[in-house]
Amino acid sequence: MNRQQQQIIDDAGERQMRDIFEPLGWAVRVVHKDNGIDFDIEIFANFKSTGIFFKVQLKSSRRTAYSASKDFVSQQIKGRNAVYLCREVRLPVLLLHADVKNKRTFWCAPQLMIADLQLMLAEKDRRSVSVRIPVANELSLTINKLVQTIAQVEQVLASRLIISTPASAFVNAIGQHVDQDELTREFQDKGDVIKVTQAHNLFQAHRYAEAINKAGRVFNNTESAVSLRFAALLTIENAEVVEAMVNQAPQENYASIKLKRSRQLRELTRTGPQHLKIHAMIAFEAAKLERLTHRYHGVLLNWVTHRTGTNILWKAQLLFEKTALYRQILLKYNHCIRLANYAAQARVRHSAPVALVRIVDAISPWILNLAGEGLNELSDQYSASALQICKLAASVALHDNNEEELFTAAVKALTTKRAPTGEAVDFALAIIAQIKDEKIRRKTQELFDRVIDMYQGGAKIEGPLKTTPRQIYENMATALGVDLADSSNPTSRLVQLGIADLDPSRILVNCEHIFVTLGARGIVAQRLNMPTAGNKILHCDLHEHAIEGLSLDSSYAQFKKDFCDSCSDCSPRPSSWRHSDEWQEEENKKHIDYMKRFVRRTGKKFTF
Repeated sequence: MNRQQQQIIDDAGERQMRDIFEPLGWAVRVVHKDNGIDFDIEIFANFKSTGIFFKVQLKSSRRTAYSASKDFVSQQIKGRNAVYLCREVRLPVLLLHADVKNKRTFWCAPQLMIADLQLMLAEKDRRSVSVRIPVANELSLTINKLVQTIAQVEQVLASRLIISTPASAFVNAIGQHVDQDELTREFQDKGDVIKVTQAHNLFQAHRYAEAINKAGRVFNNTESAVSLRFAALLTIENAEVVEAMVNQAPQENYASIKLKRSRQLRELTRTGPQHLKIHAMIAFEAAKLERLTHRYHGVLLNWVTHRTGTNILWKAQLLFEKTALYRQILLKYNHCIRLANYAAQARVRHSAPVALVRIVDAISPWILNLAGEGLNELSDQYSASALQICKLAASVALHDNNEEELFTAAVKALTTKRAPTGEAVDFALAIIAQIKDEKIRRKTQELFDRVIDMYQGGAKIEGPLKTTPRQIYENMATALGVDLADSSNPTSRLVQLGIADLDPSRILVNCEHIFVTLGARGIVAQRLNMPTAGNKILHCDLHEHAIEGLSLDSSYAQFKKDFCDSCSDCSPRPSSWRHSDEWQEEENKKHIDYMKRFVRRTGKKFTF
């Protein structure tokens, strides 16, 4: 293509661009320098300059290179021009591509793409770079977005200028021209916003310890704004809870974390602002409600375990405990409802949806427990009440145009009634239809589809919260008042030993002749129906050795010293071996005759 043909195309592209900006009253001025800048544009409103300027590099083509998906246009620019645009120009720069054949114009902001451009420029002998311009950024449909992006670039450029300016020069430059105390507060707030955002991003990347550390710097700084310390503390709470789930910590810890952090939220907002104060009050009461519903779940597990037993007194104790907890949950939930109504009537309701769904989180497990007990009418009443809270949260989110909170309200609604159809499902669908942001709407729809599929018998949604047998026993123990964190308590130590010995793989893997049976059991093992919270007997079925003790680890240490270390028949199990209930059943059958001989020889009682 010769110069004359390209000049015709460039002229057509310029007219196409002018037809977009000039009818708005914007001034378009040609720049006669070959440095990658083609035009200076000044934004006018009502025939008056707004003081907003930006520069344009315009690329025009009759053969625009659209991607296969039609999502973006590929535009080559010279490497030296890319460096100039991104590092040297002190005003916002937009790269425009004019498809003169189809009369379409697209734009992007290279100064917000520096990291990608630097990677490309770092490649050896790279003289040009290919910039992807989103087709979604088509003019004149995205004029408002273009103006917002120019403002964003301006902020980025100002930040880079401040960072590159020595501190002493900066102080001398501002002199007495600004209120330095106000400036200090502004920098403090902006720095804290960056830290809180970084902490949230670390949390999203599952780097929980780093997120807690980063957010902690803001929360622990008493000079930081209350709103930012509040946001930092919420990130800390979220990271701590999810980290506890991932590490399969006792489930009692989840509510304890929320109670501790919500108490700090209350202290932080004791004198306001009002909307955060209300949030903190709801969070605190919801955490107390969650502790009660968690304890109810543990008592219910104990009740189910002993429902067909013969210990009448113990069953009566469990029934009285369960009834007492029911009354406490009812009172606490009603308190939470009153706070929710108070939040709904408040003049400022920002952050209310996030607080309100805490109540739903706290009561949803209890709704499920009631249904599991066959108390369907009662379960439905609480389900309907919890759904009303989700609707209130959604109405506030809609009013504030907060679509992330709409997403949360829709998802939480599905937990109020675990069924593939019904009012909660209809509500969630209605919310999805009102979400305008395509990314959030798609995320909500995808999660909705997975939840409904699970309710219809499909695959369970795997997440950080996956209850293990160990956690079930922990729930049962804590419901009976056992403090599992108190290592000085004999009952706590016995429960921890029983939990540790639920899986004997670490012992059995050492030799295929080792076999484990259960020995004498005390009151703790009986109350929790956890046989491993009693004596265990280690056997060698080849040489018929045996040792009995409370801990598999200490028993095996002695067993190994007395028998295995000097045994030439020790035969470790293959690396592919795994312990399972099915494997254990087969082993039990295989050892019936051996155990008969063991009883005749020792007179000891055992169970498989």
